[in-house]
Amino acid sequence: MDQKQKIWNAFGPPVLKSAILSVGPANFPIPFQRKNVTKSEGFINNRKTTRFTACFFLLLFVSNPVYMKEKILLGLFFMFCLLQIGACMPLWSKQVKERARPSVPSDQRPIFPKTNIPLPTTDFSFFLPETPPLEKVIPRRILVSTTFTAAEQRDVSVPDPLLMKNRSSLLIDLSTIQPDEYAYPLPNAKLISPYAGRRRNHSGIDLKTHANDTIIAAFDGIVRLSKPYYGYGNLVVIRHYNGLETLYSHNSKNLVKAGDRVKAGEAIALTGRTGRATTEHLHFEVRVNGQHFNPEMVFDTQKQELRKHGLLCTRKGNKIKVEVARLMPHQLQGSYHPYAAPDK
Repeated sequence: MDQKQKIWNAFGPPVLKSAILSVGPANFPIPFQRKNVTKSEGFINNRKTTRFTACFFLLLFVSNPVYMKEKILLGLFFMFCLLQIGACMPLWSKQVKERARPSVPSDQRPIFPKTNIPLPTTDFSFFLPETPPLEKVIPRRILVSTTFTAAEQRDVSVPDPLLMKNRSSLLIDLSTIQPDEYAYPLPNAKLISPYAGRRRNHSGIDLKTHANDTIIAAFDGIVRLSKPYYGYGNLVVIRHYNGLETLYSHNSKNLVKAGDRVKAGEAIALTGRTGRATTEHLHFEVRVNGQHFNPEMVFDTQKQELRKHGLLCTRKGNKIKVEVARLMPHQLQGSYHPYAAPDK
């Protein structure tokens, strides 16, 4: 038996066929085993076609023992190509599936019902402690005189006989004054002249809106003066229970009289230009024990809000020095407490 015959017997059709069918396209996954695959989706329809194609190429190459070596090499190359194609088929089939998947319009997508699931209404207050009520901050009410002497009813710069009695300093804590217990004297006004501004000895600030605008009280208090007074024109002076006095002048008309008790935000006068004034405006002053100081220490004229700090008033002879006190009340000497009951 010659060598060609030995090769034929060793690598004949039964052996090669069984080898190809054991590792070839018949055992490839998805692409060769799918049903209903069109020509546009692949070139092999099913498992039977795959095996038939493999057998056809097998018989084509080994049916004639002539040029057996070359045919065997060509068959092995063909098997290698089939393996490479089978490795790429899953990716191709995935792309085919994505193209074949029908797109559902947004208006035809299912709409799931929205259910409002009620929360449990179990009341756990039976084992929780009762919420204590909030304590209202009571601003300190300083002892001031509410019955005025003849001098207090006549002049502006008159000290309070009770305010600095038996003491050399006084703390006025503005931070304990609640929002409903103060008011900006002329809302939406423009500052046209600051304290000690263009004119020397300018004892207050000038606020302007328009003629006959409503002037309101800055704090609760009692009216000490309400009358024409030299260059001030028509003025109103209010003594407040926090130790301050406020002055409103150049009014076209006073709406209160001496002895009236007013609340913060209550109308007391109308803006004008009486006295020594060149335009309709409000001349506003803040005083302590008859001495004026910068109203900007009490009100922020830009935001038109009350400042949240303390005012430390120290008596030096016949004068009062007013400074901003940023210390907490309990850090200062004395029995002062912001929640203390009002003085009687």
